[in-house]
Amino acid sequence: MKTIDFTTEQQLLVPPPTDPYDAFRLFIDDDLLDLIVRETNANAVRVGAADNVKRNSQINNWKVLTKEELMTFLGLLLHTGTIRLNSICDY
Repeated sequence: MKTIDFTTEQQLLVPPPTDPYDAFRLFIDDDLLDLIVRETNANAVRVGAADNVKRNSQINNWKVLTKEELMTFLGLLLHTGTIRLNSICDY
């Protein structure tokens, strides 16, 4: 994770983002994405290994999450917040 030293002055300590993607990446960096991917996949393994998992459970079809898939999901999630459709099904 990126560390930013605390100062008592009110100032911007990172370069200002030039576009929305750069602003997003100020908060969601590669370390955080790697952590989310690693923990999501580890949780899927734990849940899939449980004794009470039924044979037809969706967890049995789990495919390993990649950072690219996570970025796509987050992009779609953010995009749905910028457009207005009549029904949740339309998204």
